[in-house]
Amino acid sequence: MKSVETFDTLLAQSSEAPSSDAVLAALEAALLQAKDYHRLFDARLIRVRMQMGLPIIQPTSLRNIPEEQEPEFRKAYINVARDIGALLLNDNRLADAWAYFRTIGEPEPVRAAIEKVQIPREPDEQFDEIMNLALYEGAHVVRGLEFLLKTHGTCNTVTAMSQLIQQMSGDERRQAAAMMVRNLYEDLTASVRRHVEQRQPVLNPAVSLGELIIG
Repeated sequence: MKSVETFDTLLAQSSEAPSSDAVLAALEAALLQAKDYHRLFDARLIRVRMQMGLPIIQPTSLRNIPEEQEPEFRKAYINVARDIGALLLNDNRLADAWAYFRTIGEPEPVRAAIEKVQIPREPDEQFDEIMNLALYEGAHVVRGLEFLLKTHGTCNTVTAMSQLIQQMSGDERRQAAAMMVRNLYEDLTASVRRHVEQRQPVLNPAVSLGELIIG
């Protein structure tokens, strides 16, 4: 209701007999203020269609565009999707943003946002959503595996990696394998250190795994 009320207010301010452009401008402003970005995407593509003289029904569809106008519409579509995706990212709505950036083949903004996500001590619903986005929707598989490793342990991560391995690029496989090796090394070092410390309470913290094993 808030976006409707805002729209009515903005429309009343535009003129006594508003043009279709004024109506659309008021609608866009109301949707932007309400952060109703999915409908804002529709509204902005309606504007594109009006400017191009195209039917405004099914504004997001690419199927009813004359061949000679298709390149121009596709370019406008990509620009609008990129803008809406950025608005959603700024609002920390990564899953919604991914829908737009994935559609236009630009995954990097969402990947960069996932890189910045801090792993909480107690994972919550929002973190789980981001982890699933990274892992199972392919937004950032390696980072998703790292999230899973830190929050659910090695066994769950190995299982997930075995399920995803065919979908991963060679570089992603190498990064994930290196991460798993580092984690196993750290776990083994910690385990051996605890065992040695039972016999040698004062132990140099910088001692390597090889030195620990030798004794």
